[in-house]
Amino acid sequence: MEETKKCPFCAEEIAVEAIKCKHCGEFMNKDEGSAETSDANIQEEDTKRNEQNKMEKFKIQISGRVESDREKKVKTLEKEYWKHGIRLLNYRDKGASGSYATFIGPKDNIDKAKNIQKTIEAKSKKTTQSIIAFVLVIIILAVSHFTADPTKSRRKSEPDIHGAWAYTQLFVKDKLKSPKSADFPFGGSSGVTPLGKNRYRVVSYVDSQNSFGATIRTNFTCIIKKKNDSWELEQLQFHK
Repeated sequence: MEETKKCPFCAEEIAVEAIKCKHCGEFMNKDEGSAETSDANIQEEDTKRNEQNKMEKFKIQISGRVESDREKKVKTLEKEYWKHGIRLLNYRDKGASGSYATFIGPKDNIDKAKNIQKTIEAKSKKTTQSIIAFVLVIIILAVSHFTADPTKSRRKSEPDIHGAWAYTQLFVKDKLKSPKSADFPFGGSSGVTPLGKNRYRVVSYVDSQNSFGATIRTNFTCIIKKKNDSWELEQLQFHK
């Protein structure tokens, strides 16, 4: 006759060598150590099952004008989400208005993920705005360069021969007995010599009346200097 024993779970009679109770379906443990191992395995499986039950999928739209921008954004999200236990399941690029990425992660971290996405979107927008502003500045500078009057800078660097001659006549008239009678030679600017640093030497003559009303010719040498928008007399000598 087959030896039997009572099942420790349901107290029904089962064979001594039985591995599983035919009444309640529970497995038998041969010793205390194996029972502890079995309990640990069961607990581990329950933990894994609970963790899986807490995981949740979520889908987000990936914006970007070109495919490379969208792919870069997905990689950035994947890197940041990884720190919070969130993984990328798949990504489908269907253009700027229809590209989505699906992630899976703990339910408790979903809100964190949404905040991370907003932060990345804000940084991306700020970077784009900075690039646009930089490009606009370059365009404005380029347009200003090509539309600027090329003769303006040239005029600043060229000697002001005619200005020197005109102001020399004023300085000379101021020293004459009869300024109104002063008559300078036509083309007198040919006697103007630039000395550098906005200084000019003017050699010429003037016909004017003396105190007796007689018209006489007087030669002169004048050195004047241009300072901003005015002229200064440095030296004036008359020669017979």
